[in-house]
Amino acid sequence: MKFIKRIPEYKGTPLIDCTDINSESAAHDLLCVVIAKAREVIGVVSDAYREEWTNKPSTGVRAVFGHWLVKAVRHFAAITILCEERDLSVLANVHHRQIFELFLQARYYASVDQEEKEKYTEKISASGCMEYLEKLDILKDHDYIKGAYEEISEKLALYDENLVDEIKRERKKRINYWFGRSFSQLAKDVSREGEDLRSVYQIISADIHGAWDLTLDVDNPEPGVLNFRGYPDKTTMYIRAAEMLDQVTTLYMNLWNEIAESVGAQGVYYLVET
Repeated sequence: MKFIKRIPEYKGTPLIDCTDINSESAAHDLLCVVIAKAREVIGVVSDAYREEWTNKPSTGVRAVFGHWLVKAVRHFAAITILCEERDLSVLANVHHRQIFELFLQARYYASVDQEEKEKYTEKISASGCMEYLEKLDILKDHDYIKGAYEEISEKLALYDENLVDEIKRERKKRINYWFGRSFSQLAKDVSREGEDLRSVYQIISADIHGAWDLTLDVDNPEPGVLNFRGYPDKTTMYIRAAEMLDQVTTLYMNLWNEIAESVGAQGVYYLVET
């Protein structure tokens, strides 16, 4: 196991106890500490990923887990960049939800036995082929697309017809998900004792489409002008960004640890302060 100092500390004070920060410079310093710690976690997890996986998963299983982790770290890195750039941290909830969805997938996939993992690996790959062909059908004769479209068509033809038919049936029922359930249902199904991941997922998802802005605070002072809800001051903006990034850092570590436990890799954990 790999251990990392608890994220974050601001002059020796845990983040959850920093609610009395009342200056813009102090809040900005806190955010910088959180960003630096987030990037440290990315590095530690990357090192653990590159080490041996002692449970010897198949190539397909490694590909699924690896793909999800790479997607998660890209979203995670995007969040750290957004938090550095003025008020762009308000856009980070899109990336936060993506990481949460990847975490839900990893937890469920890691929980099933090896035979089921292999079946899901086939289903995930076949589903990807089908989605690619459907979305790009209108461009299939374009010079830039034609070669890849033919390649994916040939790949899809190699999958078992029963599997392809199963995926088609689920898609007709609007269950457009590899595990046969929506993300909200998946969150409910993988919640452990004391967890309510479905509610967490719904909260993370709620503000992405802007409905809360319309409900809570949008002014229309004159035709053609909309003033959206913002932060009351930069101090609040920095602290909220730090809190959100703190949550995402823990989420990313948890995502990796679900994978690590399944494949026999080193987990990454916070040091327990004594």
